[in-house]
Parts: sequence; structure tokens; C-alpha cells
Amino acid sequence: MSHLLYDTTHFNHLRNETRGTFICVKPSETLMGYMLSPRNFVSEQRFQIRLSREVEFQRGKKFTVAKKDTKTTLNVICTETGKIEKDKDNQIMKGNVFGLVQAFCNDEKNGSMKAFVWTYTGYCTTEEMLRSMFLNHDVACNDDNKKSLLVRARVVSALKYWIENIWNVIKSNEKNVDDIMYEFLKRLKNYGMTREHDLIRSCYQRVMDGVEVEYFKTQRNIEFSIPMFSDIVGHSIETSVFNLLHPLEYARQVTLITSDMFRRIKLYEMLMWSNSEKESCQNIMSIQKFFNGLQNHFTRMLLSESRVEKRIKIVERLMQIANYCYTYHNFDTVLCIMLLFGTSAIHRLKRTFEGLNQETQDIMKKLKPLTLPDNNKEVLRAETNKVIGNPMVPYIGLILSDLTFTNFGNKTKEGDLINFAKCRQISKILEQVVFMHQQTYSQLIVSDINIRAMILSDAALELTMSDKESYELSQRTEPKVYSLIPPEKSVNRYTLHFPGKRLKTVSVSNTSSTLLQVFYDALGVDVSKHQIYIFYTGQSINESISPNNPVNRIKIVERDTEVVVCALQKVMYVNIVLEYNKVLCQTTIPLDPTLPLEYLNPILQTYTSTASYPILLKSNRVCGCMLPSLSLEEIEWSDGDTIFLIPIRELKNGLGELDYDSLRFKSSRFFSTFTGTFDGKRADVVIVDVMVLVYITETLHSVFPIETMSLRYDPWGGTIEFSFLGKENIEVYQNVVIEMENHTVRELMKRICQISKKQRKVRLIGTNRFYVESDTTGIPVRLEKLINVMYLSKEFTRMDFFDFDRKDILGNLKQFEEDGIIEPKDTAGIFVCYIKSLGEPLISSDHTKHFISFDFLDREDRIELLKRAFHELTETIRPISVLVVKVLSLFFSFTKNPAPQGFSDLLFDNLPDKGLAERILTYLVLNAESILPTMKTEENHLYTPFLPSVDFLPNSTILQINSGIAISNEPSNANDLIYKKNSKISPRITQDLARSFIETPRRHAPKRNLGRTDSMFMTNSQKQSQLTMATLSDSEYPMSSLSTNINNSFTGRTSKNTHKIMPSPTQSRLASSQLIKSPPVNTPSSREEQSESPFNEESKLQVLESKKFESKRVLQIRQRFESRSGQSTPKSERSSPRNVEDSKEKRNTFQEALNFFQKP
Repeated sequence: MSHLLYDTTHFNHLRNETRGTFICVKPSETLMGYMLSPRNFVSEQRFQIRLSREVEFQRGKKFTVAKKDTKTTLNVICTETGKIEKDKDNQIMKGNVFGLVQAFCNDEKNGSMKAFVWTYTGYCTTEEMLRSMFLNHDVACNDDNKKSLLVRARVVSALKYWIENIWNVIKSNEKNVDDIMYEFLKRLKNYGMTREHDLIRSCYQRVMDGVEVEYFKTQRNIEFSIPMFSDIVGHSIETSVFNLLHPLEYARQVTLITSDMFRRIKLYEMLMWSNSEKESCQNIMSIQKFFNGLQNHFTRMLLSESRVEKRIKIVERLMQIANYCYTYHNFDTVLCIMLLFGTSAIHRLKRTFEGLNQETQDIMKKLKPLTLPDNNKEVLRAETNKVIGNPMVPYIGLILSDLTFTNFGNKTKEGDLINFAKCRQISKILEQVVFMHQQTYSQLIVSDINIRAMILSDAALELTMSDKESYELSQRTEPKVYSLIPPEKSVNRYTLHFPGKRLKTVSVSNTSSTLLQVFYDALGVDVSKHQIYIFYTGQSINESISPNNPVNRIKIVERDTEVVVCALQKVMYVNIVLEYNKVLCQTTIPLDPTLPLEYLNPILQTYTSTASYPILLKSNRVCGCMLPSLSLEEIEWSDGDTIFLIPIRELKNGLGELDYDSLRFKSSRFFSTFTGTFDGKRADVVIVDVMVLVYITETLHSVFPIETMSLRYDPWGGTIEFSFLGKENIEVYQNVVIEMENHTVRELMKRICQISKKQRKVRLIGTNRFYVESDTTGIPVRLEKLINVMYLSKEFTRMDFFDFDRKDILGNLKQFEEDGIIEPKDTAGIFVCYIKSLGEPLISSDHTKHFISFDFLDREDRIELLKRAFHELTETIRPISVLVVKVLSLFFSFTKNPAPQGFSDLLFDNLPDKGLAERILTYLVLNAESILPTMKTEENHLYTPFLPSVDFLPNSTILQINSGIAISNEPSNANDLIYKKNSKISPRITQDLARSFIETPRRHAPKRNLGRTDSMFMTNSQKQSQLTMATLSDSEYPMSSLSTNINNSFTGRTSKNTHKIMPSPTQSRLASSQLIKSPPVNTPSSREEQSESPFNEESKLQVLESKKFESKRVLQIRQRFESRSGQSTPKSERSSPRNVEDSKEKRNTFQEALNFFQKP
């Protein structure tokens, strides 16, 4: 019969009272009885235990014997000190401390040990828990049978588990725990349990020293890291890692960050969080701070972008990152991004979400159910439970909410018994967390410390915005009232022109919206500091208004009128001669002198639809052809200068045979000739000044201005196509496709890029990197953009990425080079096309004999050979070769394919074995970091602007320009119309000219048809003023004679002898320098500047002549005005009150016009 020895002298320090301790023994199992029993094997440990207890008994310990109570009920098992209740499934539902300890010591299958260890702090002290465990251990020490050994092992295991996981909870609250632990360790040592003693002692010492042990499952399927785009091109073009890094790699590094933060969370921290002790849960607060900081960073980045297109790209990138995080089971970051779109500040950005592509919308539709709170977040729980066992980062908020609801939703005690069912629920949650901790990404994703540091910096340095601040910023970024509607839904359309941006045609939903808002909604630009100019096609009057004016200030009189709304920041009024209504006219147009002239083409096109080219005149002398890519400031523009827009069709005049033209152009700048074939015939391409002349069989075929010329080079077919940019209708020219040698094409491209700033900026195929726009490492900017699109494209991760159709690539090549538009699917073909157009292998062929023995070299010799090969490359090709290998390494990190088909032929030349070339390329890609040289910073070859020159212009064209300028100043209906058209935007027009712009009452004004019938009633002088460039060039009189007659008519001289034949080249050059002294066009220069400038005799004569011309013009206008007034009002009606009021109103209108033109 078993007994319990009860020690009545045990003092409980926590309760400050004496409490007894039970030790279960058998009468026959005293030291003497145990040794005399023939069934027992007297081991050293057993003898030591018995001896230790006998010594304690002999020292005077008082023990009493208590009998065991054998009464039992159906669901309650009662012992002397323990009590538990079980359900029908034999699961413990309630119990006291000793009963629960006894239960998990005797039966581990019930899984109550971890539940007890994790939750005991809610219903007992640590000393009570330890005393109960030590008592069960002492009872088990009475025997060496299997059951006793299991109890002792379970107690030691529970004690180890408690030390490793719960010690930090109690070490600062209960000071006497150390004494209890030392007492137990001493007892183990006395009992001879050396192994158990050393195990508990090492765990205890490790925790006291702050050393943590982590257990995790290793993964073998490692993925290669994706470098940042700045590492590929050798320099940084963005400041944020969000824009520099591929979305996949960004998702990987964020997953590693959140995984490390999640695995640092201790289970006791979760329990303390559920008990509202959040101040001590530093690891939980860290992951929550990162979650909120990253979400705040995305919010600020999205709301700070004013352009809708940029916001759309940010959202699309965020959804790609969220999708990649979902594939890596990083639910914490997925929820961070998806919950961002549910905030009030982001959810209201309707125009941003309407512009998302279909792929992004599909991803959003797939991930959105994870954020739904339906059925206690059923979808999120199902997805989380589905991937348990794999590396994952759960949504920490879901775990903490479950713990909190379980803790506060259930009672801890029911009477004197502990609600152990609640403890089991908490333990189940924590066991899942432990299992999640053991699955890591350490052997699945390569960590990059620099990238992780930048991501953490973005999440930490951002200032937290409140909901109110973010909503106000959202309203400023995308106002609630949107001013635009689709253009097809409205009759009135406006073409917005902001220099440097593409034209955008819009329609306005509410005409009371300001132009400031319209520009912001359409282009994302702030024009508050700009001046708005309204240019109409046709005969409507242009005007200048403030950006704060409503759209209804724009009056569209004619239905087919196109309106160009232009925003200019710095304005200069430029003298321009152009064809208006098919008549040469001279006017003043506001332009921005800091911008390239090509940016201002939309303004010029409202005056003339004729394809023209600008010719510069300085001090009434033809300087030559301008480069539209240069600004007025770059060509040293002054107030007296004029731009003459000559029709492109007239550029062929005076040119014909190659031999004659070559002799004339031989001494001009940039003169170069290139030979090819056109349909089996000889073709010569001649570059003169800023023009490209194409001769077929030595006869001029086409003239292409370099900056308006479109090129398409086919390196596989060896052809180059010449055409005009844009959609200009130049009926006299057709596309010309010429076959040329590759080296000839490269020399042609080099010369074109040397001359033209625009071609230098857009060209890539067949170019030398020194003569195109390049970055600091010598990489062409166009190539950098190409690789950036490739880097971010989803197609780049596919094995067949470099399989393309050459015809499709060549068809889209113009769109990429000239418009900067490229589809991700075309990047591979254009990239290969560029490498092919270089015309030389990327690896020096001088090492061919060494490469033949490449397979027999060891690793060090292989690396040294490839290093030497890169070192001996020319400066032109070395950065390109390094870049190509980096791109292939990037492709390998996605697809595990180091040598795409065809690249071995592009990199190596003259290798006898194709397989050898592929093996060398594979080795090069796999060891790129050890082989490739560092990309050095280079000084960019800056473009030097060239001033216009008359080298190209034939003498006949120069004289034609002079005659056109003179004719443009003569009185004509077209001049009247263009003066009226610009009356509200020109800074100064002579006060006397204001009379012609006054609109008389309709019932007084005589009907006047300004159509073609006016020519029937024109005088001979008026008809002569209607001459165009075409009529001048087709005249039966030589241009020199016409120029001389017009010049003499303006100077008051008569010429008895006129030239009737073409002058010699020398004579024509001298004649071209003496231009027609036309009346000066009004410029915005002040009167003080005019008074201070010195005048010579020639300029004084010119001023007198202009005054005579103006006085004559004013006299004609005054007579016309008075005649109109007299004819429309009979004498009998002039004294009527109504007519008096009309005349007063007319005089007031006239005075207002005078006041307007008197303003500076």
C-alpha cells in the first residue's frame, strides 16, 4: 500500500506561511528494504538517491504518513493535492495547479505541458509551478521503472522549455526563482543525475547570459539575387530603391526583412501583448512600426506625384510587388499594400485606378479578398493555413487579434479550478507561431544588406502623416472636381501645349474650370507662374490670358477651328515671315527663347500648314539654316533678328547635278559623301551644313534637313531608309531605301550625330557611343532606357525572351528611336539589333588562339584570360561589352539560362567551335563579378551648338528669301488679317494701326468678302503683294532682277540695267550679302534701348524709309475708316440720339484700343 510522506516544516516564501510537501514512498522501499529486495538492481544512481533521502530522514526531518484516498467519480479524479476535469474526448477542461502538472507529467499525449507552461502566469506564481514540478520529479525518483523514468524526463523537458521560452517574463518579477532553481540543481547533483543537471544548468546559464538558440528548417532551392538597375548601368538615375530595384527583388528583400522581424518576436511577447502589456513587446512594436512606415512611404510617394501617368506606374509597381510577396507567402507585406488602397486618401484617386492595365487589375482582383473581414477573415485564414509548413510571414495583426480575443473572451478561473480549455486555445495559436518560426528563407533568398538598409531607411525616415493630412494632400493631387471629359463627348476641343511635353487634346466638362486646373488635370504641371496664350487656326483673334481665368474665356467662333492653349514662362516676341493664307506675311509671335525651336512648332502650325524650315536673318542678312533643336539663346538671338520659314519643297531650287553641286559645296562645313545603291543604281548621300542630299545616278532626288529626317537602319539587311519625321505631307519626297556597307552607315550616323543635337539625342542603332547622348559611364541614354524597360518587363523572366521576329523589330524601331516609345516585347530584338549594328565582336578576336584551349585551363587561368580580353578592348566598345554581360547575368538570375541562343556569335569572332563559344559565354556569365572591370566615370562629350551658315543655301534661294521679306511688308489683305489675328498678343503695334482693328456696329459696317473674290478688285500693287514663294520661284524673271527692282523701290532709286541671266557664283555671293532694307518689325525692345543704340547713315536712312511707309499705311487706314463711317450713316440720321450714342461708343472703343497698344 502506497503512502505519502508529508514534510510539515516546508516554508513557502511567496505565501509567507508553512506548507507541507508530499513525497510518495512504499514501506518496503526504504533504503534497507530496497537493498534486500531480490527484484531490484542496485544501481549507483538509485543507491545515491536512497542514501540521500535516508540521510535527510536521519537528520531529524519529521515525516508523517497519510493514506491515499481511493474515492473517485465519473469525471473527477481526486488525489491528495491535485484535481482535474476532463470532457468526453479525454481532454482536460479544468483543474488546479498540482493536478495539471501531474497530468502532463503522467501523460504527454494530452499536449498539456506547453499549454500549462505558456499560460501559468495567469493563475499561479512561478514558485508554485516549480514546486509542483519538483515534487512530481521527487516522486518519480522512487523507482526506476519506465513510468517513473518518463515522468522524470518530462519534468526536465518542461523545465528546459520553460527556461528557454518563458524566463524573460518572470526574471524581473520574481527574485526567489533563482534560489529555487539552484536548490533543484543541487538536488539533481546529489541524486547523481549528472546529465539532467548539466542540461538544465547549460540552458539556465545561456539564458542568463542572453544567448539565444534558433531552430529552423534549411532550404536548398536557392534563388539568385537580382541586382539593382544602378549596378547594371554603373550609376544611379533614381534616388529611391523603390524605382531602382526590380519588383521581384524588392519583394524578396522586404520578405527577408519582415521574416527576420517576425522570427525575433518571442512567444511571451505575444502573451504580454494580449494582456495589454505592450510597452515590453519591443519586437512586436518593431514589425508594426515597419508595417506602418512602409505604408506611409508608399502613401507619400503616391500622393506627391502630380502626374496621373506617374501615379499609375507607381500603383502598377506596387501591385507587382504585392503579387511577388504573395508567391513567397509574405502575407504581412501583401496586407500592407492592399490595405493602403483601402484608405480614404488613396481610394478616392479614381482617375489613377481607371488607368491601370488589365494585368494590374487582375492582380488586384485576386488579392483583394485577403483584406475582407467577412467571416472573421476567412479567406486570409484559409490562405495562411494552406501554406503552413513552408517559409512564410503571416499577418501579425491576425495572430495578435486571435490571442487578444481568446484571452479577454474567456474566463481564466471558474471557481477554484483553472479554465484549461482557454489555455489550450492560446497554446494552439502559439504552437503555430513556433512552427512558422522554424521555416525560414535563409537558404531560399539571398540577402542583400545594402538593399535592406535602403528599404528600412525609406520606412523609418518618413514623417508619419495623419489621416487628415493625407486626405488633404490627396485632394490637392487629384481634386474632386475633374475638369476633363473624353474629347469625343464634346464639340469643343482644346490642344494643350506645355513645351517639352507631348500635345494633349482635351475637352472640358465644366467651362468654369480654370486653365490652371485643366493643365494640372491633363498634364500634371503647375502653370501658375506661366502666361497662357490662346492660338486659333483660321482667322480667329489670338489672345493672352491668365491661368486663373476660366475656360469659357476661350471663344471658338468657327466650328472647325483648332485651339492651341500654350503655357510659356519666359516670353520673347520674335519676328517671323511665313505663309499665311498662302500669302507671305510678316508678324510677331511670342516664343520662349530658352526652349528649342522645335518645341514651339505647335504655335507656328496655327498660322501655316505648309511644311517649312527656319532660316535665320540677323541685321537684315541671311545667316543660314537653323537647327530646330537649338534655342534662340543658343544661337545668340537679338531683337532685330527674323526667322524666315521657307517651304521645304523650295530647298531643292538651285540644285541638280552631283558634279556641279559638289564643286560648290566642297568648301562648306560638314561636307561628306557616302556611296550606296538604290534599286541597283548608284546612290550618293551628301551632307552639306545641316542638310542631307540624296543623289540617284548623280541627279538630285531628295533633300532632307537633318533634324526633320527620319532614319531606319537594318543591320541584318545592310539598308538605311531616309524619310521625314512626323506626319507632314511633303508630296514631292518619298522614302528612300539605300543599300550601304555597315561601316559606311556607321560613318554616316557619326557625322549626323556630330551635326544635330536632336539626332544625337534620339539615335542608337549604328552609332558610336562618343557621338550620342551618354551618361556618366559612357552608356548611351537610349540604350539605358531600353535596358530599363527590359529590366522591369515581365517578359524578361521567360526562357524565350530573345526569340523575336526581325520584321516586327524593324517596324517598331522608328517609334523607339524617334518617339521614345517601346513595348517590353520588343526590347530583346532592339537590344540584339544594336549589338549587331556595332560591326565588331564584343570580345577581342586577338585572344582566339588562347580561347581554343579554354577547356583545359584551371579557374584562375580562365579568369585571368577573360580579364585580359576585356582590358584590351577599345574605349569605344568596352563599356558596351560589360553592359551586355551584365544583362545576360541578369537574364540568368531569372531563367537560369546563361547563354541565350545567338549571343555567342555576337560576343566572339573567329572561334572554330560554336560550342566552345557558348561554354566560354556561360563561364563568363556565371563569374561576371570576378571578371568584369569596374565601369569608370567618364566625361560626357558635350554638344557644341553651331551657328547658322549659308553654306547650303544656293544664291537663288537667298535672293528668293530677300524678295519674300520685301513682299511680306507690302499692304495686303493677308497682312491685315494677321495683324488683326495677333492684335491681342503683340506687345506693341503702332497706335495708328489700332484703327484697323476696331469693330464697327454690324448695321453700320459694309459687307466685305475676304475670300477669293477680293483678288478681282485688287490693284496691281496689291496683286503683286500676294506673291508666294512658289510664284517667286516660277517667275520668268531672274531672282536677281526681281531683288534689284524691289531693293531700288524701297531705297527710292531707279535701276536702268537689270540682270537677265543668272549671275556667276562670285557675283551672287556678293549680291546675297546686300539684303533688302525692309521696314522694321515691331519688337518688344524698349524705347530707351532704341534711343541709346548708335545709328549709322544706313540705319538712319532705313528709319526714314520705314516712317514714310508707315505714314502712308496709316493714311490709307484712316481714309478707309472714315469712308466706312460716312457711308454707313446718312446725314439725316447723324443727329439722332441713338446715333450719337453709337458714335460715342465707337469713340470709346477706339480710345480703349489706343490705350491697349500704348501699354508696354
